[in-house]
Amino acid sequence: MIDLFPARFKHLFMPTIHRVKHKTISVSDFKPEAAKGYRSKVLRWFQNENLKQPDCPLRVEDERDGEYALWTFHVSVPLNVSEGKVATIRTGSESLAQSIVDKIEVAPASSLTQGCDFVIFQDSPKTRELCQQKGQ
Repeated sequence: MIDLFPARFKHLFMPTIHRVKHKTISVSDFKPEAAKGYRSKVLRWFQNENLKQPDCPLRVEDERDGEYALWTFHVSVPLNVSEGKVATIRTGSESLAQSIVDKIEVAPASSLTQGCDFVIFQDSPKTRELCQQKGQ
């Protein structure tokens, strides 16, 4: 039998799947709810006081023994495309590592976090402070 994906190339084709568990947020909190039309929960990630990437829908998979794989999905749309030119819209997914999952917090009620369920404030103390102020 021929192995189409030799071990030295598997990292190019097979994404790493991390099994994780958040210390304070239940796995059920990451799952869609019937009352909200089964809309995926959304993660907003601030890094160095800016959005790291557009909001990412979350999905829980392979839940067992108290651990699960938490996936983010993203779309990248080129912004500066001249009329008549062809551009590529890229999509992707990533299994979040435990070190990232540990940074996830429930989004505070704020205009900066409107529309998302969870947030990461990575090296963003000013953004965190703005989001936690009352009336923002």
